[in-house]
Amino acid sequence: MSLTSVTLLPPVVEDPVILQPLVDPQLPVDPQPLTGPQHQICSEFWFSDGNVILVSGSSVFKVHRGQLERHSEVFRDMFSIPQPEEQDALYGVPCIPLYDSPPDIFYLLKALYDGLYFKEPYSSEFPFLAAVLRLSTKYLIHTLRECCLSRLLHDFPATLDGWDLREKAVTDIHGRYGPRDSIPSPILVINLARELDITSILPAAFYDLSRYGTSKTVIGTPSPDDASNILKAQEAPIIYLGHSDLVNTFRGREAAQRSVANFVSRELSDRPISASCAHRDDEHGKLCRESFYFILLNTL
Repeated sequence: MSLTSVTLLPPVVEDPVILQPLVDPQLPVDPQPLTGPQHQICSEFWFSDGNVILVSGSSVFKVHRGQLERHSEVFRDMFSIPQPEEQDALYGVPCIPLYDSPPDIFYLLKALYDGLYFKEPYSSEFPFLAAVLRLSTKYLIHTLRECCLSRLLHDFPATLDGWDLREKAVTDIHGRYGPRDSIPSPILVINLARELDITSILPAAFYDLSRYGTSKTVIGTPSPDDASNILKAQEAPIIYLGHSDLVNTFRGREAAQRSVANFVSRELSDRPISASCAHRDDEHGKLCRESFYFILLNTL
């Protein structure tokens, strides 16, 4: 798979920008089609007894109609409509054109056939989760959708107690904080939430992102599909936050900084120096006052 080099500071645009479609470098696609050069067969989902072929661009998947009908209301209704005698077919099997990306369809089929399990939190699973959530929403596969939403709410909870548990889980026994190993970048999550109108995870995702430095927020985050690719011949595609969400992030950060600064000033500025302070009598507490103003300055 070829990767596209990108500049770190692109023009800011209104909508979320993905410079290259998400493509799993491990996607098990047979590069040699059965007939003709126009089709790529996904070997993992090409069943000899399959009775329907899903077509996405040049990629084809030969699967079971019953498996799709069982889980998806959309496919169930689609198959209930009488089909013309001369319907489109590939390799002698009826085919259905889909307008979703091949990786998304691959991940959805993997969830339908193998199950959807998130045993351990790993940020590298985000492409899988995003694809399944996207298509389970589109094709009304409620069980898979609820599973994906549950995982997202676990990583970006809607309650303070849930947030405290999350922060504790990503802090090791030595006190090192490392959320990105197990929790995806909030930029990816915000873009997905906007795409699918999942507002419940937005407050936590925006707060998480507001703790990033300004430059780190602006330059975006690598596509997770390519971030783990061992072939680093070129830079991984970069995913950016949309312009309006970028503005909201900075406004939220400023509001949080003002709130903390006001709290510190209100609660501590007139408080007498502690009797147990070792520097209480040094120049009438000058060092203590300087420390207070240093703390206040660093919240702004």
